[in-house]
Amino acid sequence: MGVTGRDIRVVDGAYTNDPDAPTGPPTIDCWVRFHRLPEDPPLHSGLLAQFTGHMPIATALRPHEGIGQYAAHRTLSMGINAINLSFHRSVRADEWMLYHHQSTFAGDGMTHAECRVHAEGGDLLASFTVDAMVRSFPSGDGERDERTAM
Repeated sequence: MGVTGRDIRVVDGAYTNDPDAPTGPPTIDCWVRFHRLPEDPPLHSGLLAQFTGHMPIATALRPHEGIGQYAAHRTLSMGINAINLSFHRSVRADEWMLYHHQSTFAGDGMTHAECRVHAEGGDLLASFTVDAMVRSFPSGDGERDERTAM
């Protein structure tokens, strides 16, 4: 998630690329803000939208031992099928925003997450849902890594 000019703070270490990471509830909260932005409301909204696809699949994998985020593009093929986003207020992406991700379903190769974005003061800025696909690579293909195209 190395995007220049952005700070990310994951709450309680809920997101990790450690293959031996402990399981946890299907939630991930993280604070995000961008640096040195011009006064351009569509840009601020676009930057909020840019981060919507980063955590929902990891949230769905979190409760399942042995198939966490580390497996992404190594032993698991993953991809977002749809993101539905609604804005509720004006957005300042250069101020801290709390993204609360809650996976409501993971099964049959699919995941669903319902997410909320709050300003630091608590106002609801946006809400979004994410539907995604998660499947094992076919057996016999060998281990893959993050450079593998899906």
